[in-house]
Amino acid sequence: MLRKILKHIGISEDRVQQYFCSAAEVENFVQSVEDISKIIHKLPPLPKKTEMNESYM
Repeated sequence: MLRKILKHIGISEDRVQQYFCSAAEVENFVQSVEDISKIIHKLPPLPKKTEMNESYM
């Protein structure tokens, strides 16, 4: 649902990530952080408020 709302107001839905890790899954947590960091670095900057769909601001 959040992805659809972000897309509707002009924000890439790729900015939303969700991972599940328990306290015992240290390697999984580290890999998740690395994956998210790679995605973030590939994304362009957020558009300025005037470039977004202002009807939802």
